[in-house]
Amino acid sequence: MEEITLRPGTPNDENRDYLPEAIKGSDMVVNENGNNSQPYPERLRECTGSLAGDGLSDRWYEYVPASYDGSKKVPLIVSCHGGLMTGWGQAIYTSWTMLADREGFVCVFPNAHALMMWTVQGMGEKVRANPELVLPIPMDPEDYRENHDLRFLNALIARMKQTYAIDESRIFMQGMSMGHMMTDQFARYFGNVLAGAAGSGAGP
Repeated sequence: MEEITLRPGTPNDENRDYLPEAIKGSDMVVNENGNNSQPYPERLRECTGSLAGDGLSDRWYEYVPASYDGSKKVPLIVSCHGGLMTGWGQAIYTSWTMLADREGFVCVFPNAHALMMWTVQGMGEKVRANPELVLPIPMDPEDYRENHDLRFLNALIARMKQTYAIDESRIFMQGMSMGHMMTDQFARYFGNVLAGAAGSGAGP
């Protein structure tokens, strides 16, 4: 098994921003409140498009390892960022891209559509019940089929299957914090397209 090696970057210990834009496309690494990032992955590709069928445009980040040549089907990892983060932020604060290099799978890191926060069932009720809540949270529709983020993630998986040689029996979703909540919600309604789902940092 090939060893995972963290690519060296340029430290910026002065930074304390939650998600510094200067990292994007650079070799800068930060020590943000004790959280270390990897340098921005050279093969991480930013994509935009309207996939959900409702006219809204979304942004996501695809990572395809150098070993991929389309000759055989590979697994797909969909990794959902935490609240007030982005897809590229999830890519640099996790090890998925390095694992993809070692194991040969494809990763995609979607952005939540609005306010850098996923539209999750029940969160709107918390906002209405607590008007002093300072976090901006998208209102969730009554019908899950009208949830744009759910529709986007479903359509994004379909696009990845069309674009790359993806093994449909090995599609996984993982999320951090609010992304964990989104992963749970996706698995509830569209778990049939996933081989597995996991998350960290969110309560039930």
